[in-house]
Amino acid sequence: MKMHSASLKMERWQTVRAQRSKEHDIHCTRLHYTDTSAVFTVVGTQGDAYVVEVAEDLDLWPPTCTCEDNCWRPDFLCKHICYCLRLMGVEESALGEFFWKPTDQETLLDYMCNAPSVVGDRP
Repeated sequence: MKMHSASLKMERWQTVRAQRSKEHDIHCTRLHYTDTSAVFTVVGTQGDAYVVEVAEDLDLWPPTCTCEDNCWRPDFLCKHICYCLRLMGVEESALGEFFWKPTDQETLLDYMCNAPSVVGDRP
């Protein structure tokens, strides 16, 4: 079955975001935990700070970010979210997949446990 060009283009958008999360000069300056999520403060390429929240409940997937890209396209994982998920141990190949999400609640909790306790370094 042939994929429509709009769907193919959208699929590439996620790959581009995942790649930008590696190539662009972004970094995490703070990580704190609430009762239900990990909250990252990520400084973007222009020096703006964004808040990325990864909820520990899979029913609340996908994570959120305060950047414009995520506000306009909340079903995609923006580069800031991809960056944070990479810090949590999500594989590169998964981050480029269109509409990727953890396979089950236990997998998401494993990623939450891998969230770093120190910030500032690029993975």
